Amino acid sequence: MVGQPYNPYTGMPLDEYQTEAAYVNNNPAEFADFSIPWSLNFSYSLRFQQTRKPDYSGYTTDVFQDVNWGGTLALTEKWQLGLNGFYNITEKELGTISLSIAREMHCWQLAINVSPVGHYRFFSITINPKSALLRDIKVNRTRYFYDLQ
Repeated sequence: MVGQPYNPYTGMPLDEYQTEAAYVNNNPAEFADFSIPWSLNFSYSLRFQQTRKPDYSGYTTDVFQDVNWGGTLALTEKWQLGLNGFYNITEKELGTISLSIAREMHCWQLAINVSPVGHYRFFSITINPKSALLRDIKVNRTRYFYDLQ
């Protein structure tokens, strides 16, 4: 017969909570790791817009609906991934989607942002010091590509 589990440091028997925590620590593959920092957000927007008619006889009312989403995931303490975008329900088209990756170095920060789809495409790479005194010393490279249809 197996005896009651005990704490190897104190020699005292483990209560039910400690027994469960010990099982989780000894079998990590069976459990999801919720200590990884992450965020996920969704939103819905409804917009009304009134536009004057070309013949100045009144206004037309347009209704627009969008679904927005975004999220971040910290891969490690120093690496973070992000994704943002929206879908225009009214026009049934995908809007701008942007991907980001950030790396925190000892005294510096690196951020890369890319938007490969949508009417406004861009990429941006920034390297800057973390110190507030040196915040004006940075290397930034940004390019925009507009699809004006």
